[in-house]
Amino acid sequence: MMLQQFSKKAIALALLSALSLSYSVADQRVETTENDDEIIFTANRSASLVSEVGSQSVVITGQEIQNRQYHTATEALMHQPGVILSQNGINGPSSLFIRGAESKNTLVLVDGVPLGDAMGTGRIVDFGLLGALLDVNRIEVLKGPQSALYGSSAMGGVVQIFTNNLNQSGTKLRLMAGSKGTIQTSATTAGQVGDFRYSLGGLIENIKGIDATTATSKPINTYDRDRNKNRQLSGRFNYLLTEELDLDFAFTYNNRYSEYDNLFNYTDFNDYNKSKLFTGRLALNGSFLEDQWTSTLSYALMKLDRDSYSGGDVYDENWMPAGTEQTHNRFHGKTQTVNFDNELSFYEDFKTRFGLAYQKEEGSGDNHRSHSQNSKSIYLEQSLDFADRFFNTAGIRYDKNSKFGSKTTYRLTSRYNFNEMFALKGSFGTGFTTPNIYQIFGDGQWVKSNDDLKAETSRGYDFGIELKPVSNAVITMSVFETRYKNMINWSNANSNYSNLDRAKMKGFEAVATIEVNDQLALSGSYTYLDAKERKGNGEYEKMLRRPKHQITANVAYKPMANLTLNASAIYYGERKDSTFENPDITLKSFALFDVAGSYKINETFEVDAKIQNLFNKQYEFADGYRERGRSAYIGVTISL
Repeated sequence: MMLQQFSKKAIALALLSALSLSYSVADQRVETTENDDEIIFTANRSASLVSEVGSQSVVITGQEIQNRQYHTATEALMHQPGVILSQNGINGPSSLFIRGAESKNTLVLVDGVPLGDAMGTGRIVDFGLLGALLDVNRIEVLKGPQSALYGSSAMGGVVQIFTNNLNQSGTKLRLMAGSKGTIQTSATTAGQVGDFRYSLGGLIENIKGIDATTATSKPINTYDRDRNKNRQLSGRFNYLLTEELDLDFAFTYNNRYSEYDNLFNYTDFNDYNKSKLFTGRLALNGSFLEDQWTSTLSYALMKLDRDSYSGGDVYDENWMPAGTEQTHNRFHGKTQTVNFDNELSFYEDFKTRFGLAYQKEEGSGDNHRSHSQNSKSIYLEQSLDFADRFFNTAGIRYDKNSKFGSKTTYRLTSRYNFNEMFALKGSFGTGFTTPNIYQIFGDGQWVKSNDDLKAETSRGYDFGIELKPVSNAVITMSVFETRYKNMINWSNANSNYSNLDRAKMKGFEAVATIEVNDQLALSGSYTYLDAKERKGNGEYEKMLRRPKHQITANVAYKPMANLTLNASAIYYGERKDSTFENPDITLKSFALFDVAGSYKINETFEVDAKIQNLFNKQYEFADGYRERGRSAYIGVTISL
């Protein structure tokens, strides 16, 4: 029955996936198999070898981003196994579901700064607000409940984006142009003066866009192209104070203007958003007792200002239609976090990580009334490693929230490397997500407050095997299941957010990679997801916009040292969706194919090109919103 649900393209992709993918390219060869020395930072809040981590994770390197020419974080993440994209058109809100978890239940960090929106419909992260990938060094994904390490919002997983690599000095200028009137210019520079290291980047992007709506009743003369403008800055500065202490400051700033299509706006006024996102982190890092005690004291700030413009009907004193007017909604959110993180490694096999945290979340809407909540936390994690092949962690965390009381979460991970060819790994953990300011206090107009809201909770596990049948190939297979309680959703009856639902998500992932030779690398993945939620009637139903079947595939080819070619594909199976007019919609399956290439002319000039949606597939992530057709881009990078 399962195979009968696949299209011919899906079966072709599955066959390609069996051969495999996922790689990074060195100067003279293509590499795709896992490097035993590969480092991940998010898994344990400190640098750890991937080959010693029990949690299921993904590392997207800067080289992979460059070779596949990912333009946005959304594009990079949607090609990873078990990460599902949902968005209302190319300029609409973009959400990512890790193993089916709601976007609000995934903690997103940029250089250690949490991005959850205090005034969103849940502490969601609209990945569209992040703009283009400017000087991004790597992206890490940690799957499953991780609140024992990271607290609230990490009940489904963690995504961390690292920017501004201080170890790559030089200046680069880049110009890219492409379909839909895309023009992008950027500049980055990094260097060192004595004990002071710096990295700076800036980007300007303009896109004319497309009309994303698919409503057949829409007159042809009202079709519009939804423009998008991005202005981005990022930077990082590090100063070595002494041999034991250094001071680090990192920031990002995104100023975005985006037009979008609102299926419920029948006026002549256009729909558009203006947003300003700032993240900053100041950290004092110390290394003492001959590097056996490392410590970081940090302050992080996230500030997000959103202005949404649309059109609405005007009514007279008798509630009779009296025309239309432009509407304007303001949302201002701010989150401040103080962390004190430590790692003790007096015994290399028994490292201890512990820390304290304080976080304050503030927000205001159209009524200009500001509300806030705060949380205080303490966590402890112990590593227990044996014989350089059995790696374990046990962690616990206590969070006390000013509105919802306390929560205690825990996490256990384990990995056993039998030999160089076979390993077992798994994890079990709990998580929680507290309601944000908007869900608690409403907007003072249409959304009512609810002081009885409870925190959402989760409990989940995963278990997998890793095989290396030959030195240049890796196959991983894993099963997972996570259950959620007290899920917060909109209540029409009460006109507020309430704890209404439960959910259970389980599935299977398989990933394979192989280096055929120094020039050719293949990889691919398959994810089966069964995501259901229990509604008020007590019945479990399919969750919206989650495909049961997801396939990714990639081919990297390096015929010569200065030429890199790449082809990738992704398949989404059928998904359920719902609208006010039709609560039972089936979104069609689709397969997308991209090709990219780059050629290094000399040490100064490099050119690249990419074609997305090669076969011009018409598809939707959400009902009523079309995505881009075939799009082509060409760029040139100048290294000074």
